[in-house]
Amino acid sequence: MEQNQEQNAAKVFDRQKFNVEFDAAIAELQASEQITKRVLSALSRVLLEQMHFDGDIQPINRLLGVLTPMNRKTCVLFFQHFSGHHYSEKDEAFGKRDKPAYEKKQALAVEFLEDPHNNIWTWAAIHVEMEAKPFTLLKVTKQVESLLKKADKAGFKQEDVFKAMIAGGLDVELVSAILEGMEEA
Repeated sequence: MEQNQEQNAAKVFDRQKFNVEFDAAIAELQASEQITKRVLSALSRVLLEQMHFDGDIQPINRLLGVLTPMNRKTCVLFFQHFSGHHYSEKDEAFGKRDKPAYEKKQALAVEFLEDPHNNIWTWAAIHVEMEAKPFTLLKVTKQVESLLKKADKAGFKQEDVFKAMIAGGLDVELVSAILEGMEEA
């Protein structure tokens, strides 16, 4: 641990270099986000037209295969709303046509596409509500497992990780009381 601290102390943080690299990264991300939004905006309309014209759902599935998780979730909701095809969570893909619902979904899509300003983002602004996943103790367990593996690979002992957790606010007296309770049980 001391060796790692010495190595880190030997490194001098270069604020100017950081600012230049960070600004470049932000600009690149911004450009990439703008491109993604623009392309998905256009594709959302074209894919609805194509799918309702020839019934082929595969172009939508191909699109889903290249998206980030958040954009993918939004697209799945969008195409569930308008496509009239079954979506399989297991396969993460659209499949067969939902015959009883198809005509209604097709009519919804046609009406939606009548306004040239409508696209996935205008629809999502009204219909998609993003919410954070709930906190669970299982997440804590998984995070500790992950941290212990990473610490081991970096040459740290569990003792070092535990000390870092205490430095982060873990109550030593509470830990002691819990351990004593476990011994008594």
